Amino acid sequence: MAIHDWTRIFAGGFHHFHQAWVLRISDQLNRGVLPDGYFAAAEQSSGGPYPDVVALEMDVREPGSSDESELSDVSQAGGVAIATAPPNVRFSFHSDVVQYATKADRVAVRSLSGNRVVAIIEVVSPGNKHSGLAFRRFREKIQFLIEQGIQILIIDLFPPGTFDPDGLPRGLQIESESVVPKITVEEPLSLISLQVSDHVSGFVEFSAVGKDVPTMPLFLNSERYVNVPLNGSYAEAWDSLPRPWQEIVNGVRATK
Repeated sequence: MAIHDWTRIFAGGFHHFHQAWVLRISDQLNRGVLPDGYFAAAEQSSGGPYPDVVALEMDVREPGSSDESELSDVSQAGGVAIATAPPNVRFSFHSDVVQYATKADRVAVRSLSGNRVVAIIEVVSPGNKHSGLAFRRFREKIQFLIEQGIQILIIDLFPPGTFDPDGLPRGLQIESESVVPKITVEEPLSLISLQVSDHVSGFVEFSAVGKDVPTMPLFLNSERYVNVPLNGSYAEAWDSLPRPWQEIVNGVRATK
């Protein structure tokens, strides 16, 4: 399904779609996309009212093990090896800046159930961009996740604004602008998958209203990823949107 112009609807309308999409992304990940030992769930965002998709790894270490610096057997298997098949995106960049996250830090990031959070899918909302303060907090949240060694996929269906004029990949300020691709007039929407280890690599796609949501990689660790079928889950979430709101987004009905 083609991406819609979400600037036409009020924040509450996109909030409804956002929540529906997060749940459907989780469903699709859990229906054979994630390998054994992983599952996805919607989790409340620490930065606002919108939930994220969180991929969790089941804790398979031996009871009483205190060596949290060792990766489990689960994290070593499943998904696609980047060394064998690099993600099918048009743009990428690689940071030369060494991150100060440690393996122990990564294992220490856990949900209340005791399962390790390994990745987060973040769908950008209008609130993330409406002010300099909001955008700075969003950027700081992404940096915090990077420092914890968590893999990140960010989906931005809104055009660049005052605080990310060259697009979200550059707006995150992970690496210098000279190596991070910028949006174009023809493709102002951006999606970025961050592969986090001692360094950060970004895998970037751009899109536009009227084009399908591209399939994007979600890394499970620094070496392996799965392809997230975003377009199918987007279509399911769109179908759940009340018809009057669909008409607003399609430009058939004016916002009152």
